[in-house]
Amino acid sequence: MIKPLLKYYDFADGVKAFSSTRKGGVSKGSFGEFNINAFCGDEDLCIAENKKALAEELCIDVENIIIPHQIHRIECRTIAPEFFALPDKIRMMLLDGVDCVLTDIKNLCIWVSTADCIPILLYDDEQQKFALIEQFRVGAMDDEQSPWQLEIIAGVLDGDESPESCI
Repeated sequence: MIKPLLKYYDFADGVKAFSSTRKGGVSKGSFGEFNINAFCGDEDLCIAENKKALAEELCIDVENIIIPHQIHRIECRTIAPEFFALPDKIRMMLLDGVDCVLTDIKNLCIWVSTADCIPILLYDDEQQKFALIEQFRVGAMDDEQSPWQLEIIAGVLDGDESPESCI
């Protein structure tokens, strides 16, 4: 039996946050052992076996692993219970080109693929909500050193919001 090598992060009761490594899967070559991303050219059978191993590790159904096809744009998708009644092909279409996934369904794994960036995972214990931030500026593409910029992550307050309520 294969077992993905995961690093877990302690957030709150009932919350599993983790990052994966390339260890503990069946993929070959540049995908090199553990890969569940179907959008990068790996073999479908390897991806399916790796997803099954991840589901077993997380004690969830394999259908509860949500993997958007991220393309660094602003498309968001809300996952509601009706999503799971749809055929696989339709679910894949709904997640194509999506960089933001929202849900309040428990026991889901929302997979975020990263390459050469480090995302920041924020968690609000009171509201039990997460935000994952990965910042990239298209305008920096022409920078000779790197398009990835070191900067403070910021936002805008709406109306009567306090800074504390938005953290």
